[in-house]
Amino acid sequence: MVHPGPSRKLRRELRGAFREERRTRAGPVPALFFRPSRMPTRMSDIEIPDRLVDDIIAGDCVAFVGAGFTAPVLPEWRQLLVDLAAETDQATAEGVRRFVESGTNRDLGAAAQTLRDRLGDDYFFHLMEERLADPPINDVMRRRLRLLHGIPFRAILTTNFDEVLPGELPNRDAFLAVLRPEEHRWWDHRFWDEDAPGATVVKLHGSIRTPGEVVFTHRDYRRLYASPAYATFLRSVMTSTTVLYLGFSFGDAYLNELRSEILALLDHRGGDVPVAYAVVNDPTPVEVDYSLEHEGIHVLPVDTAGGSDFSGFDEYLDAIHDRTNPRRILARLIRGRRVRWVGPDHPSLAYLEAAARDQGAEIVRGDPTGDDDLVIVHGDADDLTRLGGAPEIVLDTSPGDGRRLQAARRGAAGYAADWGELLQEIHRLLA
Repeated sequence: MVHPGPSRKLRRELRGAFREERRTRAGPVPALFFRPSRMPTRMSDIEIPDRLVDDIIAGDCVAFVGAGFTAPVLPEWRQLLVDLAAETDQATAEGVRRFVESGTNRDLGAAAQTLRDRLGDDYFFHLMEERLADPPINDVMRRRLRLLHGIPFRAILTTNFDEVLPGELPNRDAFLAVLRPEEHRWWDHRFWDEDAPGATVVKLHGSIRTPGEVVFTHRDYRRLYASPAYATFLRSVMTSTTVLYLGFSFGDAYLNELRSEILALLDHRGGDVPVAYAVVNDPTPVEVDYSLEHEGIHVLPVDTAGGSDFSGFDEYLDAIHDRTNPRRILARLIRGRRVRWVGPDHPSLAYLEAAARDQGAEIVRGDPTGDDDLVIVHGDADDLTRLGGAPEIVLDTSPGDGRRLQAARRGAAGYAADWGELLQEIHRLLA
């Protein structure tokens, strides 16, 4: 039996009034019942807002990844344009250089359009693919990708058209996966370990491997945003979910216009709950206050020491991962404890053993003893053996009518029908 998670109706109710009800609503809502935001985090100066953690766990948060995320392995956009200009004549290269020095979003788009016109589509995209399709992935980038995929976002959107972060092109199936997911299970295997695929990634501006779909220039932007489906998709995401911006510069005029529309629609005012969060390099206190009061964005500041140290970005990513990744959550729950497994193997056992390795917990087999902190009995409730001491959870993977009550009558402290319920029962008993 697959745990269904909270219904769509319940999620809508929890989002009401900017999700203020989430802090006071009672009852075992599956996606929120387990609240890692109340658990201790690693020792760090980084502070992650509880509300952001709750929204991620509940499946109400979408990550929006910009070019800053891939900066450790890719040339900065301005530098890339200058490099491409070297393939043109002297007059064109000088014109591109002036556009780049201006640095405005409009002028950078003009530089890209000029290069595309002078070089021709085929050669232009050939040069771009050489630089962006298969960049070498260093340790910093490899770790960023691992952390990103281990956070249970509802989805990951990116304007990056390189292939450091592969994903789906913006189409019907991708839109449905983000806007109408069948279910959100933050404990799912796709968020579990280093090889986990993570949340669905949608490449909003296309991929360098499909040049006809890539958004480079103002003409491309006009084509993209003229699509009713695309604009409606972004409005829906920004209205119905919390957005976490990662490596995003807010220089995209089209996206900024959409964000303004959403704030007007929601009648956002100073003091309201943020509609978004953003990890931002070197903001001033005035910029932080303005963003919260007038843009609805809670800024998570990074001090780059004058542009020489960007490790603070990775510390934020690490801290968010630490508080929301299912393996990290389980590892904290069983830290320093002895967990007894009784019965045949089950995929849940492998999850437990992996988490135990992270925090020095002990997973043992055989009959319960007085030294156990928790006993998990995999099998029928009739197999329950109480020897006193540790609480016992029955993992009954063939549940039927009355089995939960039967387990309770025989003395079980908890009952689970699948991995998700088992994890929540472990939290209830050990947190």
